[in-house]
Amino acid sequence: MENMKREESAITLEEIKSKNGDNDEAAIENRVATYHFGLKRYRAQENGDCGYDAAVLPKWFNEEMFERAKILARKHFMALMFTHLCGLYLLVFMKPIFNVLASTGQSKNISCLFRRYFRTLKHVKIWYEGNVWDFHDDASKSIAMVRAMHKQVAHKCNKNNSREEVFISQRDMVYTQFAFIGLLILYPRRFGFTLNEYDLKCIVHFWACIGYLLGIDDKCNLFASENLLEIRSICDRILDDMKCYASEEQSEEMKRMADGIIIGVNTFVPCLQRVSKLSLSLND
Repeated sequence: MENMKREESAITLEEIKSKNGDNDEAAIENRVATYHFGLKRYRAQENGDCGYDAAVLPKWFNEEMFERAKILARKHFMALMFTHLCGLYLLVFMKPIFNVLASTGQSKNISCLFRRYFRTLKHVKIWYEGNVWDFHDDASKSIAMVRAMHKQVAHKCNKNNSREEVFISQRDMVYTQFAFIGLLILYPRRFGFTLNEYDLKCIVHFWACIGYLLGIDDKCNLFASENLLEIRSICDRILDDMKCYASEEQSEEMKRMADGIIIGVNTFVPCLQRVSKLSLSLND
């Protein structure tokens, strides 16, 4: 029954998009503004895992695009890993997410940061190479492990939380989605990508599926649309959100964690020492 409701919701969203016209600038701007307002105002109060069943394919799943993304990931592997790390570096300066990272004890020193981000990239590599839809495949097991870890940390952090905002919320999950490929969407050439529009859509679709499997609700999923103009506009607003957090709420602990990421991960990604400079240059 839950799956049936979810499919109805997805169809309704597509009908709305169809009526508005996907390439109509006014319609796009209206959808972007509505999405962004909801993300900031309401999604921080919603649990980051909406409970979707990983055994059920999303209504909008496109196998051809998904498999094409995996081919592209093999071809552009190092560039993608670098892009992921740049975005994850920016996440440190977002207070709600920093608080969760700090609470786990897995970011307290350079050695811990090395292990945390090495594991993260190892998971992502498995997702690109395996079959996340096959429960017997390592990629599916990896997704399930990450999802379970999110639930465990969220339960621990929210146990004595009296605020309206929850730890590891739908908003936080969307910001994390952005961290992985949002910068690629906004600045493809800066990260060494010369992808055509279809190929970029395929990578976007892949990460929409990863978001779904990690429990991001369709109404929140940053990449569930195939309209790149709309996605770019939302990503641009999210990057502005990140800049605001970084300029207003930086702490010494955040700076130490960010520096620790550069030092720790630089041992297996030597070019990472340029991440902080590149990330800051995006303000230009």
